[in-house]
Amino acid sequence: MSRIASLVARIVGAAGSTVAHWYVVVYLFDEFDHGYGRDTWFQLNLYLSMLALRVGLVGYAALTIFRRGLRTFTAGCLAGAAFTVCELLFVFALGRVFPDRDMVIHGLAGALVIGALSIFVARSNAA
Repeated sequence: MSRIASLVARIVGAAGSTVAHWYVVVYLFDEFDHGYGRDTWFQLNLYLSMLALRVGLVGYAALTIFRRGLRTFTAGCLAGAAFTVCELLFVFALGRVFPDRDMVIHGLAGALVIGALSIFVARSNAA
């Protein structure tokens, strides 16, 4: 699979899992800031997650220069979903460790690293 197709597969996996996560949290579990409203809270969190997705994609793309991209579309989607899970866990952990600090820059730096590491989720066979 080409590098572009690998990037597209990763975007599809990461974006799909991000939308699914925030939909479940906001609409099904009813966890949102009532001052913002349900739809606005969903859109805000989705926007912030998509920023992290873009930063993670930069890390992933940088690593594909040195390492061959993933071989199948499913593997790329899996790498994107793994990125989303790891990034959400990382941001959650930052919020618990530093509850009164703005950790956006740290979260985006973590997204860059996690994005680069997401290429190792699925094993690519040697050609």
